[in-house]
Amino acid sequence: MRKARVKFHDLSGYFHCMSRIINHEFLLDDACRDQFVKIMRKVEALTGTEVITFVVMSNHFHILLAENIRQELNDEQLLDRLRAYYGKTSKTYLEHDAWLKQLRADGLDAAAAEFHERFQARMNDVSEFMKTLKQCFTQWYNEKNRRSGTIWDGRFKSVMVEPMVERMSESRSGMLSTVAAYIDLNPVRARMVTDPAKYRWSGYAAALGGCGSARAGLERLYTSDGTLALGFGKDGEATWDVVCERYRMLVYERGVRKTDRSGKIIREGFGAEEIRAELERGGKLPLHDLLLCRVRYFSEGVMIGSAHYIDSYEEKIREKLGLKRARLAKAVRECADSSLYAFRRFWKQQVLIDPD
Repeated sequence: MRKARVKFHDLSGYFHCMSRIINHEFLLDDACRDQFVKIMRKVEALTGTEVITFVVMSNHFHILLAENIRQELNDEQLLDRLRAYYGKTSKTYLEHDAWLKQLRADGLDAAAAEFHERFQARMNDVSEFMKTLKQCFTQWYNEKNRRSGTIWDGRFKSVMVEPMVERMSESRSGMLSTVAAYIDLNPVRARMVTDPAKYRWSGYAAALGGCGSARAGLERLYTSDGTLALGFGKDGEATWDVVCERYRMLVYERGVRKTDRSGKIIREGFGAEEIRAELERGGKLPLHDLLLCRVRYFSEGVMIGSAHYIDSYEEKIREKLGLKRARLAKAVRECADSSLYAFRRFWKQQVLIDPD
């Protein structure tokens, strides 16, 4: 008989969830892990259950989830979530959009409420999040490989985690951030990388690469009830720059290499010298390490280089983008090398600047 999961629906809860591939097979190659992350983000957008951090290995995955308090959605909010999940041009989304609008036009509010509940029953619930994620990925994997049946080894495991807030002024870390660091250190313990920033299928590496959802997840480790805590940065906001540096130092503090009495390594991790060097850098990545990460500055930014170079084209860039206010170059703060700058950090559209 299955045991009920420990959850409190009147409170926001945090859960460390894990699931393995059936027979411990190594089925998840690079393409599969890429697709898994895409599906995970879509399910996150639909359900409102927030991904704090994650790691996708070749035969299992870990996710730290925040199960938020349920909120009633209006029609626009519900359709926004359905659009993010199905895609704005998908047949399923267009049918749902038309159906809900038709119900409202006909004055069938009770039927519209039933339509809402059909989807909202799946929201803000860790069990529904994991069920949807595993089912959607299984469907994609089976279609891709012309197979049938589950690829997962039974039910997912979950552990409820104490939602202690870590303050930047404290040297002690909360359990939530400790579990997050444990998750992001999985590739290091598996000897796949020597630095978790170099394993792209993780929340930490995705955040360093510029993923907004990944950054928001790690920022929540330093906040209370999803709101920005005081004392983190300018105007009391928990800026990504500060969170990034603090979390990297935490990862190194929690990733100590363990040896037995004979000196044989029994758990991979960081040596004392590596940890000391990282703490002295204040959690900033050296430029040569930053270049090994998938960094969006190099592919999606408007311009990157020295501050002098970017500022010399500032007026021309503003003219191309239709910006009125002056915007000087901003340092890529994740990098310890202060000579690396970008214009406006990121820009959604690709803009070609003619230097002539």
